[in-house]
Amino acid sequence: MKKQNVALLASVGCMVLASNAWGQEDWRSWPTGDRFSLELSGYYVNSDADLNLIINNEETINWDLEDALGLSDSETVLTVRAMWRFAKHHSLRYSHFAWDQQSSAIFLDDNLDLIEAATRVDVQNDYFSYNYSFLFNERSDFYGGIGLSWTQLFIGVDDGGQSIPEGETIDASVPVPSFTLGYDLAFSDKWVWRNQVNYLALGLALNDEEDVSGTVVGLNTAIEWRVFDNFSLTAAYQYDYLDVDAGDSVVRYKYEDTYYGPRLGLILRF
Repeated sequence: MKKQNVALLASVGCMVLASNAWGQEDWRSWPTGDRFSLELSGYYVNSDADLNLIINNEETINWDLEDALGLSDSETVLTVRAMWRFAKHHSLRYSHFAWDQQSSAIFLDDNLDLIEAATRVDVQNDYFSYNYSFLFNERSDFYGGIGLSWTQLFIGVDDGGQSIPEGETIDASVPVPSFTLGYDLAFSDKWVWRNQVNYLALGLALNDEEDVSGTVVGLNTAIEWRVFDNFSLTAAYQYDYLDVDAGDSVVRYKYEDTYYGPRLGLILRF
């Protein structure tokens, strides 16, 4: 009899330990507990970019870049977003966006003659972040993190060498650290509302006379419908803002750019 009691207690103990171990991994079945997800979306992006030249505190040039360069201010482009939760409270996130535009515009050369020149603006942004979930349960995920936003910008004007022998270009690649806050709310096992904010304000003195400052803001809100266990549809709205102010007490440049619009796509889980 004693042997049977010992065996029974041992069996119960093993079941408790097994249930605890299973409970520790149960978060993987939560609507908020994806292990790895990949989103492919069509982003109907709208752009509003301005370039200002300020001399002696007076605005000399104010360019709307889309109008000045003859470029479209809206287009549908492909975006990629991915998330890997490698532990219960720890995740890595990545997003990619690229928009290449080519057109032509009429300019005045140094002799005040009208010339037609090819114009091109290429923008690419890659954002990578590490995030920690402060509040994580079956219905909610509140997380914060730090990441790196890498923006590559190319602006070119070329008239075939007539008045611009080698063309005029701006080619820049700028890595910027950024802070992230996010909140996901699962209304049910099928519907999840996801929100994320990225922000950074930075000011640097380049030398005794020159300085540069800037602000990066990113907002994203999305509703997700889980059609099957490994497949979802998503509808989102995205807003990104960038401003850069650089120069000295005599000449300053100010660049502002806003991208915004709806996103529709699909999400695959592995």
